[in-house]
Amino acid sequence: MSLVFGLFGLGINLWIVWLLDKGWIIGFYDTLQNFPTELAVILFLRISILLSGFVGGMIAWRIYVIGRQISALATSFEIDLHVGHPDRCGGLSPIGDLSLLLAYCIVPFLILIGAWLIFVNILDISYLYMMSENIRWLSSTLQIFIFPLAAFSFLCFFYPLISIHNSMLLIKSALEIELDRVDQKIHLIELELLTKTNDLPHEKQGALEENLAFLQRSYARYNSIPTWPFRGGHLVRLTTTQIIPMIGMASSAVEFIRNMAK
Repeated sequence: MSLVFGLFGLGINLWIVWLLDKGWIIGFYDTLQNFPTELAVILFLRISILLSGFVGGMIAWRIYVIGRQISALATSFEIDLHVGHPDRCGGLSPIGDLSLLLAYCIVPFLILIGAWLIFVNILDISYLYMMSENIRWLSSTLQIFIFPLAAFSFLCFFYPLISIHNSMLLIKSALEIELDRVDQKIHLIELELLTKTNDLPHEKQGALEENLAFLQRSYARYNSIPTWPFRGGHLVRLTTTQIIPMIGMASSAVEFIRNMAK
């Protein structure tokens, strides 16, 4: 299966190379006769692009396999949720860190696509020695890929965590029963202090107030039960990686509107 994904990535990059070099490939013989050094450099770069597509496809398969293994943790092991853990994820933030790394594997492709779109829409592309038609086809192809890739990066982050999230929800439901009991005890003590203030001895009143303060602290400490194994900063960092691709799409939209207005 890894080979299939690799061949799929190779096919995508082969299409991109064709769009890049369609005019050059047609005049391959002339380039070979007149510019052999330039031809060698171009071939090296294009072979590198094709190999990167093959390797990228195999990486995508490994991302899927690792994501499946993370997702299976919730069914293979019992989740031990530490409600008061400093990471505010019940002690499960390393799982969120790993999922974020999986999503980061997609980000370089998104940034490259966004940078290309910004380049062709804003900067001078005359020195690329590419036919304008080829540039339009390439840009259109990359625009088609940018949103699925952005969605895939978020999927790589959330998909492995969903089963763990569901297990954390079950644990939260069980813990909320205990919290409700604590809340009921708080209510009863407050009611007793309110209705029997004048009748209670000072010693018992002090003991009730001390017990009430302890229960209130415990309730406040454990009232916020985490249900996702990642910190808020994880999602912020993943979202900020989409800035360059979104700027690239925005520049394409502006260029499209400008061409329509002509």
